[in-house]
Amino acid sequence: MRCRSRAPEPCIRIHANTPDSLLHHVAEAVKDGKGFPKLLNDEMIVPFYLANGASLKEALDWCISGCCESRLPNRETNVTGNGGLNYGSVVEMTFRNGKLKVFNDVQFGVQTGDPRTWTSYDQVWKAFCAQLRHLAWHALVQQHVAMQIKPQYFAAPATSMLSDLAMAECRDLHTHGD
Repeated sequence: MRCRSRAPEPCIRIHANTPDSLLHHVAEAVKDGKGFPKLLNDEMIVPFYLANGASLKEALDWCISGCCESRLPNRETNVTGNGGLNYGSVVEMTFRNGKLKVFNDVQFGVQTGDPRTWTSYDQVWKAFCAQLRHLAWHALVQQHVAMQIKPQYFAAPATSMLSDLAMAECRDLHTHGD
């Protein structure tokens, strides 16, 4: 708040026992219009990690990464920006036969037909799922390619020093243990 700047936007981990004084400062920053802290809820994120195989120690050690993603420091280090899917674009492609206006109606998605001929919700859902699968496949391929070329062109010495696994093996994070 003292900087009178909206950027960078801080992210704050909260839970049922978050001190009221911290929540008050967050509210004041938002009210002032000079900050929009992002609140990430431990009570949702920790159980998510536990349900997906993380130990309690790991789940409690999650950190905020990027814009406002949660990440386990010693497990999720190789994510690139290609992994995000724009669901609004999926909907647009569903109703525009795989085309996007932003790309001047180039066939970006799969052809799923003219929605004006559809007669059931099932047809809409199938078209949506086809567009989503198409984008997800390409995001996964891009992620795979990015993970293959990162070790050749990028090093992350500072980030690697903060990773227990990278330090234990004396490796850069981008080497993936190879």
